[in-house]
Amino acid sequence: MLKRIASGIIILMFLLAIVLASSGAANLAAQGQGASINLAGGSFNPSQGERPDIPPGLTISGYAAGVRGYYIVQFDGPVRESWKAEVSAAGAELLDYLPDFAFKTRMNPAQAARVNDMDNVAWVGLFQPAYKLSPAIEFDSPNLLRVRLERGAQGGQTMAAISQSGAQVLQRDGDLLLVAADTAQLEEIANVLDVAWIENYALPE
Repeated sequence: MLKRIASGIIILMFLLAIVLASSGAANLAAQGQGASINLAGGSFNPSQGERPDIPPGLTISGYAAGVRGYYIVQFDGPVRESWKAEVSAAGAELLDYLPDFAFKTRMNPAQAARVNDMDNVAWVGLFQPAYKLSPAIEFDSPNLLRVRLERGAQGGQTMAAISQSGAQVLQRDGDLLLVAADTAQLEEIANVLDVAWIENYALPE
């Protein structure tokens, strides 16, 4: 009985922390300070001019006209369905939610420009190759990697692009690849358009 009560208290505290964090971000946005974008490798507040410190080789300057690449779209505050619908109507595809108030979004440069001009959009920026790397990834030795492909991506083309780096695609299971690569190849894999996430492969215990 006591265990059940304790578990209930822990769950309530966890939910309260989420609500307070969301409320705090919303208050900052309302005050014109903007909200931070929280990625696996760190946070930055684009409204304050902050940008992550990205290593050479893991950044891009943009996409060619017509290429549907990956961007971050951050809204002005807690996301409304009508705002998402407006972005989708511009031809963009909202993918993963990124706290706070942002989405990883697939679109071409012209669509990105239209989305950037929308009243309820605070910021649009490129989803850099560096953001695809797990913070725990090891760079100093050959790696067995688990590589996740973006949903809706052309798996065969993406695997071919990974192989062109010199890395070896050892196995595919749906959107997940098992890849053997060294440090230089790791950067090239991160720059493959439809690669979504890269982490070290952990052998089953």
